[in-house]
Amino acid sequence: MTQGLDRLDASAVAVRSSATGEDTAQGSAAGQYESTLAVQGLPAVADAVCTFWASLLSPRATFYRSGAGRSGADTEELAMAVIVQRHVDAQVSGVMFTPWSPDDATAIDSAWGLGPGVVAGTVTPDTYRVRADGSVTSAVADKRTRLDRVGAHLCSREVSDDRRRRPT
Repeated sequence: MTQGLDRLDASAVAVRSSATGEDTAQGSAAGQYESTLAVQGLPAVADAVCTFWASLLSPRATFYRSGAGRSGADTEELAMAVIVQRHVDAQVSGVMFTPWSPDDATAIDSAWGLGPGVVAGTVTPDTYRVRADGSVTSAVADKRTRLDRVGAHLCSREVSDDRRRRPT
């Protein structure tokens, strides 16, 4: 693990999931497994990896995998991996869901700062819907807080009044 971290040459890393079938037409696994951002140093990375693997057995994740949390879900076992990647201090982040049929729109939800606020629902994000014909509809939210990295910690901060209603 030390050699891999050295090759990343990053001041901080993110530890997150990657699995077959995480996101399907029946549901999204976003937020089902523990992700850790702003991880610094080998001991902290090892702890974050253990936290991730332990999250596979959480009530939330086992409920999701059982199919009970997803209508018509395929309950086959997932092939799961833990990913350690360079942490990016994003000014804007979000989640994009691609359409399952040509009649659906690509859905993008975004907010200031790092993505966990969008995924966890602690920030009301801007919403964008992009149709195959190129048309875009959007709704700009009142984004009162943002999540940022300060050293090895994540900090929630107030968004200034002049930026709260600006589109991300």
